[in-house]
Amino acid sequence: MFVEGDSDFNIGYRNLSKRSRLKHMYT
Repeated sequence: MFVEGDSDFNIGYRNLSKRSRLKHMYT
């Protein structure tokens, strides 16, 4: 079962983890 906002949520989650990974790199 797929919800329309599901993919948006997944994309947002991926961007979040990417951002935190970058943060760890620069810190």
